[in-house]
Amino acid sequence: MGKQADPSETVDYEELAREVMGLVPLLHRHPGPGGHRPPLAHPPHVIPRPDDAQDASSFPPPPHPKLPGDLVDATRGTPIVLGLLARQGGQSSPGALAACSGLSKGRISNIVTALETKGYVEKRTSDSDARGVVVSLTEKGRSVTDAHEQAVLRRTAWMLQRLGPEDARDGVRVLKHLAELAQDQHLPQKEGR
Repeated sequence: MGKQADPSETVDYEELAREVMGLVPLLHRHPGPGGHRPPLAHPPHVIPRPDDAQDASSFPPPPHPKLPGDLVDATRGTPIVLGLLARQGGQSSPGALAACSGLSKGRISNIVTALETKGYVEKRTSDSDARGVVVSLTEKGRSVTDAHEQAVLRRTAWMLQRLGPEDARDGVRVLKHLAELAQDQHLPQKEGR
């Protein structure tokens, strides 16, 4: 496991966990329009910290994030679409969802239809383009995505806390570098390279 935490050193594991959550999607998906992923629109809730008498290794882990029953057997990509909508302020176009997720437009269409049937999203005509569609999280969808993001954040912060301050910071630094490398492979190469 990581080094024991220095009691005098203060580390914001919640902030490190937010960084990790923003970096992980960049490692396996290409960036969306503009080359970046927007931050979470709704800040996750505060992570409980162990008291001074406990170290991170004795602090019990938070439960694994769980999805509602009607999403447990959801098709591949459903959690990705819900997460993207949450990070994009609760709404996006199907084309932007496809570009950010790496899924085909047809797959996105099927996922959005299934989520709409279950009440997690709604579709409407775009205000700026009568031919375009905007997909928005419903209150039910926002509640599920917020709860899931908070659970993932708590668990990630707990894991970072177990690593200790130095290893946690080093881990985030390495993830940032890996994300940069992953993004570079999706950029057009200049001639002569």
